[in-house]
Parts: sequence; C-alpha cells; structure tokens
Amino acid sequence: MSEDDPQKPPQNRSGKEEQTPKPPAPESVSLLKGNRPARILLCDDEPTVRDCLRIIFEWTFRDYELAQCDTGHATLREVAHQTPDLLITDCNHVGLNFPDTIPILFKMQTRFPILVASAGLSPEIREHILSFPTFDIALLDKPFTVAQLRNAVLQFLGPNPRQTQHLISLARPNRTARIVLLDDDSTARDLVRTMLSLWFRDYLLIECTTGDEAWREVTRHTPDLFITDYGHTGYSFDELLHRFYRSRSKFPILLSSLYVGACPELQQRLLALPGYSIELLNKPFPLESLKSQVLKFLAPANPAEN
Repeated sequence: MSEDDPQKPPQNRSGKEEQTPKPPAPESVSLLKGNRPARILLCDDEPTVRDCLRIIFEWTFRDYELAQCDTGHATLREVAHQTPDLLITDCNHVGLNFPDTIPILFKMQTRFPILVASAGLSPEIREHILSFPTFDIALLDKPFTVAQLRNAVLQFLGPNPRQTQHLISLARPNRTARIVLLDDDSTARDLVRTMLSLWFRDYLLIECTTGDEAWREVTRHTPDLFITDYGHTGYSFDELLHRFYRSRSKFPILLSSLYVGACPELQQRLLALPGYSIELLNKPFPLESLKSQVLKFLAPANPAEN
C-alpha cells in the first residue's frame, strides 16, 4: 500500500492510526436532561432482550447513560445508588417481580417514570401495576416495534414529555378507574384511547371489539364506566343490557353511536330504561363532549388534587 493509497487509514503525528469516531445514527433524538445525559435503568433477565434494547437505543437516541440489571433486587440497589430518569423493566424476572418492588420504591421516597415492557399481562396485573398514582407508569406489550419503544421513551424523556400533573385524575378511592371500551371500529377506538390519554390519568382502559369480549370483561371486574357503540358483533347492546340486569351489575354507560342519534324513538326507549344511567353521544361528536361526559361519570373525588 503506497502513501497515496486512499484506502490507507489516516495517521496522526505519532504514526498511530486515528480512530474515526462513530457518528450518531441519523434521526437520533437527544435525551439530554438539562446539562447532563439522561440516566436510564434497564431491568430484564433475558440477555437477548437487553442486547436488543441496547442496540435500539444506540441507533435511536443520544445523550443518555444506560445501566442494566437482571433481577428485582439489583434494580433496587441501582435506584438506591442513583435515581434514574426512566426505569424500563419486565414484569417477571428473577428475585422480586416488578409488582413486588413498587411498595419498596414507594418507601424509598424516590419518584421517576416507569415503562413496564412485558408480555401476557392479565387484566388484573395490568390494573395492579397502574394502581399506584404516585408513580407515572406506562405499559408496553411485548413484542413491540422499534417505533413503539421510541414513542414510549419520548413520552417521558422527549423534548416535550408528558406532564401528568396537568392531567385530570380519575382515580377512585385507593385504586385507578376502570373503563371498558366496546367498538368494532379500530379508528373509533384509537380516537377514544388517544383523547383519554391527553386529558386524564389514573385509569385502566380495557378495549373490546365484540359484545362477547365486553361481557367477559364486565363479569371479571365491574367497570366504573362502559363506553360502547350500539352495533357490533357478538352480543348486541340490548342483549348486553339484559345480561347486566340479570347479573345485577350496575355502572354508568356512555352510548356512542351514529345509528341511535338518527332514531329518536330508540333514544327515548334507551333513556327510559329503569336502573341504568345511560348517556348518549351521537357520532360524530365534538371531542369536548366526550371529555365532559367522562367527567360527568368519573369526576375526581377530590377536585383540589387536580
């Protein structure tokens, strides 16, 4: 190789080859917290998962420090050593499971956002995890896409992180509010889910696409609010009402429908049903109408806390 060989690595004055620094990946987002890099703690007992997340972070973000651990006890030690800006954790791992660490973290009087990335969480476990209003917790179902992980991280550490203290709490005494949403239109579900997340906190949203799914969820845990369309597959709305009545399940119902809004006779019949608290929200509806209807049923127990 000659001195003029373009393939020869550049050398410094000492004759040693210069190490060209690896540039950050294009479109990477800075996670800088003031004048320091963000501190991220990752806990997962699967080495492959940790390696995958580390690589995704390297190519998606910059200005961060990533610490890794594989047990619940190790997580507590890391938190005690230095409070992270974000904890990313699986729900089940060696030693203490994540739900078991929450009360310990509470006693440590340390607060930071938590992203629980796990698979196969039951509705009961999901509700339990989200029932700690002093922690800002989000769930990310495995397997997830790179875009989903990126968006989940940015909601906590991005240029405009979500400010949950400005959201209205729907918490019931000592627990989160439970909302069941039934609609076979994915666009309608996406709209309701998005708007609720922009207005409220301290709630668990269970989404269903059929009347049968909704019936199973209601019988598993009575919701604080049932948001439903009128027409869907499986049990019809009328059949669901009949089943609710026979099981003596009592909860408010927000009926969002285009069909009912065009049928005054049906509106009168539904609103006259005894023993039910039903409100109609005609599609397409103004977004503020959805917000006001939810607050009508789930107004904060102590408005001063919001």
